[in-house]
Amino acid sequence: MGKAAVRGALRGALADASYDLSSLATLKGWPVVLALVDIAWGAFVTALAATAGYQITRLSGITG
Repeated sequence: MGKAAVRGALRGALADASYDLSSLATLKGWPVVLALVDIAWGAFVTALAATAGYQITRLSGITG
């Protein structure tokens, strides 16, 4: 379960970072704080979703 959370957090952070860092580079006035908070939020939510998916898969007996 920990591995799913860590991998989900990394994937979420990278996905949101691609958007937010592009916005920082191209949009005048894009706040750095907003980008950092959004990256952290994306990491948290994706880690939560990955953990939930892992648990659901484990409890349902589905193997992959």
